[in-house]
Amino acid sequence: MSSIITTAREFRADVLRGDKQMLSQLSSAYEQIAKRLERDLRELTREMEAAQRAGKTVNRDWLRRSFRYQQLIPRAKEQINGFSRSASQYIQAKQFQAISLGQSHAASLIQAADVDLTFVRLPNAAIEELVGALQDGSSLDKLFEKLGSEAARDIGEKLIEGLGAGKGPRVIAREISSAVDMPRWRALAIARTESMRAYRQSSLATYAANDDVLDGWIWISTLSIRTCAACWALHGQFFPLSKTFFPSHVSCRCTSVPSIRGVKTKLQSGSVAFGNLAAEQQQTILGPSRYEMYAKGTPLDDFVILTRDRDWGGAYQVRPLYKMIKKRAA
Repeated sequence: MSSIITTAREFRADVLRGDKQMLSQLSSAYEQIAKRLERDLRELTREMEAAQRAGKTVNRDWLRRSFRYQQLIPRAKEQINGFSRSASQYIQAKQFQAISLGQSHAASLIQAADVDLTFVRLPNAAIEELVGALQDGSSLDKLFEKLGSEAARDIGEKLIEGLGAGKGPRVIAREISSAVDMPRWRALAIARTESMRAYRQSSLATYAANDDVLDGWIWISTLSIRTCAACWALHGQFFPLSKTFFPSHVSCRCTSVPSIRGVKTKLQSGSVAFGNLAAEQQQTILGPSRYEMYAKGTPLDDFVILTRDRDWGGAYQVRPLYKMIKKRAA
């Protein structure tokens, strides 16, 4: 099993290299949008400052009549919408690649178990069906569609709020740039999550196609102080082939390895490995309040909760503190 774990970690490094490339390209596209909006903001700033020098009051009504303001909002929405369409197509292409990679890696992991068996590869029809399932309901498209309207709303709010608070044009321009940039990181995080989800689903589909030699899969985490408590607790846990891999959070980088029938897993659980850490490391991972609970006997598994979202599905997460308190009280 150790060779499988080593191979799985090498495969994950391959996936993350592609992940970085995808994020870099998407980020570059956003940079072009930001530069265009910044030019518009500079023009609006000059117009406002010119009005102030001429003794005019830059108030809400004046702003609403401003030609530049009238152009800025729809332009922001147009820019983001254009990115959204291309980003959705690009990410779907990356999902196809991730599915192919997941199938290939899963087959190699089965072989890495040194078991004399013949594995089954997914047919093209199954791969196409998997891509369709990942796009069904298109939560990713829904997110991207919101970015245009969100950007326009944020620009309007920052303009009105800034003027009402007596802020200068340059300050308002900086706040608008910051507000428009916020959806960018959420979109990139979802892009990463969806690409990884395609990879995991393909791996699990390949495992399921080989249920004559596999009885399930095992969760593998990167055990470091940057790893969340949920990923630590899930490391080494066995799941049946019917169980979907729910990530522990957005941008989760955990992966799975196949569990071979009749082959005992020699893998230290995350809970045991966590217990062997120094107290300072445990506190860094858990935070002061959760560490106090852990030190008083709360098992690491109790810090994990499975949540479900209507659009994005299930996700294992660190249990909120208020739910920890209610759980202990019960």
